[in-house]
Amino acid sequence: MQHQHHHQQQQLLLLLLLLTTTSTTTTTTTTTTTTTTTTTTTTTTTTTTTTTATTTTTITTTTTTTTTTTTTTTTTTTITTTTINNTTLLQQQQQLLLLLLFLLLILLLLILLQQQQQQQQQQQLLLLLLLLLLLLLLLLLLLLLLFILLLLLLHLLLLQQPQQQLLLLLLLLLLLLLLLLLLLLLLLLLLLLLLLLLLLLLLLLLLLLLLLLLLLLLLLLLLLLLLLLLLLLLLLLLLRLLLLLLLLLLLLLLLLLLL
Repeated sequence: MQHQHHHQQQQLLLLLLLLTTTSTTTTTTTTTTTTTTTTTTTTTTTTTTTTTATTTTTITTTTTTTTTTTTTTTTTTTITTTTINNTTLLQQQQQLLLLLLFLLLILLLLILLQQQQQQQQQQQLLLLLLLLLLLLLLLLLLLLLLFILLLLLLHLLLLQQPQQQLLLLLLLLLLLLLLLLLLLLLLLLLLLLLLLLLLLLLLLLLLLLLLLLLLLLLLLLLLLLLLLLLLLLLLLLLLRLLLLLLLLLLLLLLLLLLL
């Protein structure tokens, strides 16, 4: 019995020892866990410092990009305004040239009309000249006839008796008067012919002047047409430049948006 009691006591002591050892082990484990928690807190502080550094760098990059975009937009706007001003000036010059062309065409039409009128006047003057020439021929024939009659009357005066000579003298006087009248008519016709010839010469000179004016106007028209073509070419070039500038602007905006 004693031996059993002693054995039970030994078992109780062993149990106590085991309990004490387990308690000590548990305490040691708790201490180790606390140390690990402190290390994790230190790591979190280091990560926060790194994040602040990255935020500062991003702010600096954004400021630089904004400055570059403002400078590019200002330069492109100035270029576009200058090209638009040039296009407006060229359009105004084209309008002026078109007005000049219109005026020159009107002048050409007026000159052509006047030329036609002068040609008609020339034709009328030529007809008058022909009529006057016919009248002159008739007068010359009459003069010849009268002159022949005068010769016959003189011959009759020489041959006839004195009583009949008075009648022949009267006839001679009448014939002489007719001859004088015909001569006056001839002189008038000659003067008219001279005047008509002078008028024809003047009309010819005017026609020559009109032809020269027509040639000059045609040359001016050709020059104006050439200028218009040049202005059109310049306008096309400026429009192409505008399109290129707009494309460059769009590309820059796309690049800025992508950045």
